[in-house]
Amino acid sequence: MALDFMKIKVTDEPDISQIKEALNFRPEGYLEPVEPRYPFEVEKHGLTFKLYLKDNIEYIYITGSLHHFYNSFNYYKEQNYDDFTYTQMKVALYQLSDLINCTLRNMKVVTFEFGINIRSGIKPRYLINNMLYLNGKVVPTKEHYHKNGGIQKIFLTDSYCVKIYDKSAESALNKNGRLNTIEDLLRIEIIFKDSAYCQNYGDIYSLADFMSFEKVSNLYKHLIDHWNKILLVNSLKPDSTFLNEEKIQFNQWCVIDYFNDPNKVHFMGENRKRIYQYNKFVTFLDKKNYRSDYHDLTNIIEAKCKYLLHPDNEIIESIMKKIFDKEIATESLPKREIYEKLSETFGFVLTESEVVDISLIFEAITRLKDSGHI
Repeated sequence: MALDFMKIKVTDEPDISQIKEALNFRPEGYLEPVEPRYPFEVEKHGLTFKLYLKDNIEYIYITGSLHHFYNSFNYYKEQNYDDFTYTQMKVALYQLSDLINCTLRNMKVVTFEFGINIRSGIKPRYLINNMLYLNGKVVPTKEHYHKNGGIQKIFLTDSYCVKIYDKSAESALNKNGRLNTIEDLLRIEIIFKDSAYCQNYGDIYSLADFMSFEKVSNLYKHLIDHWNKILLVNSLKPDSTFLNEEKIQFNQWCVIDYFNDPNKVHFMGENRKRIYQYNKFVTFLDKKNYRSDYHDLTNIIEAKCKYLLHPDNEIIESIMKKIFDKEIATESLPKREIYEKLSETFGFVLTESEVVDISLIFEAITRLKDSGHI
């Protein structure tokens, strides 16, 4: 997954007029025998469009999940917990621009969330409970449960926050029809809280900037950098290999905000600064192999980021859409028959660039099934 929740502002008068023509805005009180009141509002494919008036000047806010928009627009599914690749994000942006007849450059970014969903084989609740710090000093807020009902940790700073939560709880909550339940799904995201941070650290000014491979790649690097600052321990309890004094010290270290207490006597002196003690804790954890879950997740995250940016995704996603639109049953066919069925019986034609490897067709089918689209 790449760009998810976003808040976009449109202020240019010609764009406002074109969006008003494209969308059927419904003002507050439009069914009542009174003058309609701003804001006017309409929802399309999981996105909310609100038309405001201030000092006789109209402007529009667009809020919601671009990932949700993509799945709703293309596959009629109201969810955002499958993978969302860079190429799918570009398609979604083009589709949004066409839908409301507004150029991407004129859709200014106010705030956005950028993250990924991963499956590690470990229950998200277990992992999240064992996350203690961001960057050695930022402790999680007291918002322990996400709106989807799953457990979460939020590490909040002035300009951004890192949010990690149990996405599989949302999958179970929204299960319906042919929608697949996804277990052990962990969501990791950075929320860029204001436009200044979006511009200064993401070089993101408008939705057009998300079309840049370089800028999106940098956002993935930004995500990995922040993940690398998370302190995740395998367990909050010492195991049998710990000596008695190590158990006492470990239990102290694991107390939230322990390293942020300026009155701790052991933080006094040249070599007793907070960062010295914190690094000592991390070294101890590595010595005891108590950060192996963190290292495993780091490998998964780095691999997922490369996967979401891979150029083959464009070919695979084109095949996915053709299979979905034709509703071709390909579950039990051998490779040659699948290709023949796609290319002859259903008039399914692959371009020269798409006929790279029959395995791409199988990858397309697998992704459609994993996403609950077939």
